[in-house]
Amino acid sequence: MIRLLIFAALIYFCYRLLKGPLGSLLKDKFKPSDDEESLLADADLIKDPQCGAYFMKQKGIEARIGGKTIHFCSPACRDKFLKSTR
Repeated sequence: MIRLLIFAALIYFCYRLLKGPLGSLLKDKFKPSDDEESLLADADLIKDPQCGAYFMKQKGIEARIGGKTIHFCSPACRDKFLKSTR
């Protein structure tokens, strides 16, 4: 039983010893670049007014209706919405 406690303490000590230097190296390595951060900041999720699905605004289909720009998840939803408003 004492061997198990000593072994666990040794593993914990090694973990704490390596956590500082390796943690900072890995943190810098996996940090998103400025381009990725700007894409993530622009990733607005909006709701399709026709089907109710959420999608990224940048990947949606735009339509100008009554002077307003409305975004749809697909051309099919856009067409259904336009038919229902006429």
